[in-house]
Amino acid sequence: MKKIIIIPFLVILFCSFTPPGTIKIPDTIIYIDKSEISNDDWLGYIIYLKDWRQADSVDIQPMLPDPRVWSSVYHGSFTSIASIMQTAPKSLDHPVVGVSYAQVVEYCKWRSEVVRIKYGKKVIYRLPTPEEWLKYANQIASKDNNQTMPDSLQAVSTAKASKNDVFHFADNISEMTSEKGIAMGNNYTDKERGFDKHTYTNPEKWLGFRCVCEVSSE
Repeated sequence: MKKIIIIPFLVILFCSFTPPGTIKIPDTIIYIDKSEISNDDWLGYIIYLKDWRQADSVDIQPMLPDPRVWSSVYHGSFTSIASIMQTAPKSLDHPVVGVSYAQVVEYCKWRSEVVRIKYGKKVIYRLPTPEEWLKYANQIASKDNNQTMPDSLQAVSTAKASKNDVFHFADNISEMTSEKGIAMGNNYTDKERGFDKHTYTNPEKWLGFRCVCEVSSE
């Protein structure tokens, strides 16, 4: 009888943790970012690593977005930590573009470690598979705060968003998946909103990402 009482209680405690910035996918143990990863998120990643590694000796160049791609969209510079703050501060809440698949994989590893340290939870952030992305997008599309097709990159979310809002599954940027070279979702260069598949080889001005997160019970 005690086991019947205790086990559900532990399950409730476990399930009460929601990874920062995510929303739970119904009927799964998977969480997904409410919005795309922003320039501000990426900047925080670089600053954290630089500080953590006592940075004067750290080469941040491998972490930076492709300057040609990024500058073609934001008309500023992301060639150093200071440059984005000085030349493109209004772009901080917009999706990061110009990043490679390899860079994003490293970001996911870093984010997993930071959340584990801060919250004491064993989590794994990663890119969704194409199949997962499409399934999840369809499951929560009705909560998408944006229903119009933009003709340029938009902020990843709005100040008036509720805790259950999600953003830009069908527009703004196409999103990388775990399958290198395959991105899902339409972007601002397309003619209409949708969940179409796109292919890529290199960083692109219309390509970004959001993460999914698995929380372990251990």
